[in-house]
Amino acid sequence: MEPIGDMQHVRRQLLLRGWNSVDHWARANGFLAGTVRRVIYDWGMRDKEPLGGIGRQVMAALRAELDKPIEEIAA
Repeated sequence: MEPIGDMQHVRRQLLLRGWNSVDHWARANGFLAGTVRRVIYDWGMRDKEPLGGIGRQVMAALRAELDKPIEEIAA
């Protein structure tokens, strides 16, 4: 599993995909903003998945969002 990156990298990637902020993405996907930020800080640079629970759900949703091609979103 490849790391998604640090907070700055994730912010840039979300901005390219039309999200105003990490908090905006979190609320739109049903997560608390603080939880998403904590998961990115704790797990974003690791090559492993969170141990379970909400952290695993957040990372799965973030990976799905960041795996979308930017051209698909812009169209």
